[in-house]
Amino acid sequence: MWKMKKVSDTVHAMRISYVPNHDWKFKILVSSDRHIDSRWSNLSLQKKHLDKAVKYGWPIIDLGDITDAMQGRKDPRSSRLDMLAAIGEDDEYFDSVVDYTTKFLTPYAKHFALIGLGNHETSVIKHNGTNLVKRCINNLNDLGGNVMHGAYAGWIKLYIEPENGFGTRHGINIRYFHGKGGSAPVTKGVINCSRRGIVYPDADLIISGHTHESFVFPITRSRISKQGTCFKDEQLHVQIPSYKDELIGKSSGFAVEKEFAPTPEGAYWIKFYYERSTDKIRYDAVRAL
Repeated sequence: MWKMKKVSDTVHAMRISYVPNHDWKFKILVSSDRHIDSRWSNLSLQKKHLDKAVKYGWPIIDLGDITDAMQGRKDPRSSRLDMLAAIGEDDEYFDSVVDYTTKFLTPYAKHFALIGLGNHETSVIKHNGTNLVKRCINNLNDLGGNVMHGAYAGWIKLYIEPENGFGTRHGINIRYFHGKGGSAPVTKGVINCSRRGIVYPDADLIISGHTHESFVFPITRSRISKQGTCFKDEQLHVQIPSYKDELIGKSSGFAVEKEFAPTPEGAYWIKFYYERSTDKIRYDAVRAL
């Protein structure tokens, strides 16, 4: 069981109940860069992962760019070849993007915990004065959801509490960031992990998207407690891939002309489990394929 609530515009809290035995497990589907209204978005793979979250009652957190929204008349990136027929038929382009995205996400309205902003949505806000994420969230909440509007960068505090009230309460801090910069074809963006590790020392888990790359990178830290006990812990960095493929099978276009390399598709499951020997909640990231 889980519940999500807003603390501030950049901080949300999720409460998760657990049973302190080795059989207990909990997962969060973390996605980014769905680009649902793009012709090149892999909707069947998205549906596969979303259906699994629904089956087990697990929450979904999305880091932004749920929409592609690049086919506006004044957008220099627009291309008729990338336009879905279902959207291209409508002169009210952004309304059509919202309707199309909402329709796809409707079966999962009650399972989305948070949807953040991506650079595609902030660009539309800047140039067209409408928040596509906010509009999609409002539609999903009208359909029975309780989706929180996330930021471009923010925090999610996990409070993992024993189901019967007896046992240890655990806290995990997640720093999320939609992402920045280009594709970094050599380093894949791993350098950012060390930078973020310094800036966000209170984060246990740092997740980001945007670059369409995929990796899990742990940083082991030497720590000292208030009582003077030395110990080590890990800060886990997870780079979330995309569900969009702009390259394979295309003879032209932005990605082809820039000689971009192919990128992975999918999302990540953040998996939590109880370790009886230490009375701790452990977690790891596993690719959703």
